[in-house]
Amino acid sequence: GAPVRVLAAGDGELGRTDRYAALDHVRSAAPAARTTLALSGGRSATVLALDTAHAAGSVLLRGDLAAEPVRPLLTKLT
Repeated sequence: GAPVRVLAAGDGELGRTDRYAALDHVRSAAPAARTTLALSGGRSATVLALDTAHAAGSVLLRGDLAAEPVRPLLTKLT
């Protein structure tokens, strides 16, 4: 999650976050994409791609979902 999330119709490509980041009062913007991947046995998985280099300062995460705060967690992924 983030304080503001912009959803756009499309094919799952990373958006033009540079345009959103250039708007007045926007502190940061991080691209993300979500898609579904077919697995064996008729199962599926949701895959989320996130630019962790830009998201560490804005992504929100409930405290019970990780053993540490989101900023150091995402910084390690960068």
